[in-house]
Amino acid sequence: MKDKSLVKKKFGHIHLAIPLRKLFALCMAKESTRYAIARLSVGKNEFVVSNGRQLFALLMEHEFEQGLYFVTRDGYCLLDAEGGEFPKWRNVLPKTEQVKTVLDKGYLGEEYGASEVTYELHRADNYFDINMAMPVLQQLVKLQPEKVKVQVFTKEPENHAFIIRGELVQPGKDVKAEFIYVQMPVNK
Repeated sequence: MKDKSLVKKKFGHIHLAIPLRKLFALCMAKESTRYAIARLSVGKNEFVVSNGRQLFALLMEHEFEQGLYFVTRDGYCLLDAEGGEFPKWRNVLPKTEQVKTVLDKGYLGEEYGASEVTYELHRADNYFDINMAMPVLQQLVKLQPEKVKVQVFTKEPENHAFIIRGELVQPGKDVKAEFIYVQMPVNK
């Protein structure tokens, strides 16, 4: 039986499953004056990418070496020998009392999941770049997320980021991983 883990060790390297690899690629900087954000950051029980406008974090237990990694087209992660320091990404997350949940679902399906999220964000008056959000949402629903919460700021949601939190279950395993996606608002 084929191993369908989201993240696994293969040929001595970290290997990412296809939907996760595509999701990371959408949120990773292509070229950057800030060297570190053009890499995958592997920290203690976390995998994080950001391009400055979007951030995706996968929080799960792992035993991989911490550092910045190049991600190849076929999903292998190669440790960057030069290192560098990834930004303190948790600083962009709001405090619980600063946000309200506009969508709370046990499961986000492939057929309508992305549309449900964008609909609720529009209803909450959150101004976001739909061209940036849709490819990420389309990849996210392929991972069949559970316990999904879409959150916006309680004050001036049109001027702040939106946040999606949830869980991913690794097929054939009882291992759950938490994910956080943050997208900055459209500048007026």
